[in-house]
Amino acid sequence: MENYQFENIEKELEELRNRFSRADLVLNDLENIQSQFEWLGKTCDELNKSRDELNKYLEKVKHIHNECLKKRDELNEYLVEVKQLHSELSKIPQVINQPQENFEEPLTLVREENELKLEVMKSQVIENVSTSSMDLIIQEPDNTQSVKKLPDPLPSEQEMEKFVPQLLRVVLESKADEQVVHSFLRKNLDKLNDRFPEVLQNWANTTLPKVRDSKKQEFLNRITVMSSLIRTFDGGVRGTNLEIARTGYNIVASISKN
Repeated sequence: MENYQFENIEKELEELRNRFSRADLVLNDLENIQSQFEWLGKTCDELNKSRDELNKYLEKVKHIHNECLKKRDELNEYLVEVKQLHSELSKIPQVINQPQENFEEPLTLVREENELKLEVMKSQVIENVSTSSMDLIIQEPDNTQSVKKLPDPLPSEQEMEKFVPQLLRVVLESKADEQVVHSFLRKNLDKLNDRFPEVLQNWANTTLPKVRDSKKQEFLNRITVMSSLIRTFDGGVRGTNLEIARTGYNIVASISKN
């Protein structure tokens, strides 16, 4: 009986030893799991740090990308300016190879227009001085009966419009002879009035667009010569003559620019 109890006790002790042994294994497993959790925690912290650093890096990349886009736009604008400059530079040889007359004609127009403006200013000053002087003159009464001269009738609108091509024809046929043209102007002083600049401008607006390009330069040269001859004409009203000449120069200048 005692042997039997002793065997049972040994079995129970053996079973306890086995349980303790399994418990040690469980504890070891738990320790391993705990160490793995700690490693995972550290890894997670490192990943969070790496994520923050990656976000910062991405922000820098976005900033650099935006700067590159701005530089690209600036470069495109610069390329457009370079193309425009290249286009303008390519025209320089054409301008240089143009006949000298193409340079002299605009310069002549500018010079004559400036001289004309100066003469207009002088004429206005002289007229103002003359008017002021006439106001200061005290005229003695004339007891003799004076004969009043009736004013000449003003030319009609049709006569004014016909006068422009007539004058240009005289300029052409006389080869711009000053005496011939001035003689023609003296016979038509009534048409050199303050309406003539407007009539000349209207004639140019109506007629010149219909002229072929091959003939247009010839017309412009004729208008320039006509304006110069009217400017030097000593008959009629000086201020009106200068205004007519200025209108002619402006017509030529406006069409030459186009």
